[in-house]
Order: sequence, then C-alpha cells, then structure tokens
Amino acid sequence: ILIEFYFYITCNFSRNIQQIVKKDFLHIDMPLARSLKDRKKITVCAGGRSAITDVQVLERFGDITYLKAHLETGRTHQIRLHASALKLPIINDVLYGVKEPSAKSMGLCAWKLKWKTPFTGVIQSAEASIPEDLKQFAAKGEV
Repeated sequence: ILIEFYFYITCNFSRNIQQIVKKDFLHIDMPLARSLKDRKKITVCAGGRSAITDVQVLERFGDITYLKAHLETGRTHQIRLHASALKLPIINDVLYGVKEPSAKSMGLCAWKLKWKTPFTGVIQSAEASIPEDLKQFAAKGEV
C-alpha cells in the first residue's frame, strides 16, 4: 500500500500564466478519465475518477519553477494532466507539456516513496535526488 509519493516537477510558465500562479501551494482537485478522442491520453472530465494533487513551489527562477507534488490519489498521468490543465506545462512532456530541446529528460522525477508492505506491514521508503541534467538545465536558466 502506497503511503506517500512525491515528485519533483520542472515547469515552464508562460509570462501571462506566471502572473496568475503566485501561490506557493496549490490543492488540485480535478477528476480524470480516458480521452474519447485519443485512447493514449487521459483528460480532465467532470464525470471522471477523483484525482487530487497537492503542489508546493520549491524554487522559482525565470520561466522555470521547481515544484513538489504529493498525490492523494494515483491516477494514470495525474501529475502531468493536472499541470497541463493549470497551464503549467512540464518540460519535455511530449504528450501534455512542452518540448524543450536543451533538456535531456522529462522534467518529472519521482523523489520520495513510502509504502507499507502488504504481507508484513513494515513501512519502507526510498528517496532520490534531482537528476543532474535537470539541475544543470535549471541552473542555466534556459527555456
């Protein structure tokens, strides 16, 4: 049973959206369902399954912002869809975000997992750092 699931997200804000999203914390509650137009995609849909994401700003620089996301639910493409729906495109997310040639990987990285093993009930966890290519990408202030 998954208890905690955190991600680092690197987003590219357009200038006009940056003026709207000034909060350091966002609680996103947007239901998701499979797209009727493209079965590979998921879409925000009033009749979809509950999907809740809490997002915290870690750092802002220029057009790039590092975010930390905590999933209260675990739907397919949930973080990617919620970011896209709020006009916070994830860098190099070719399905829902923006293609950025100077970044090597998608700007979405699992950071911390915490789970309860089903048979023993023991709580285990794993943690990772931000990948070097994303750190370097952000340090250059590219995008």
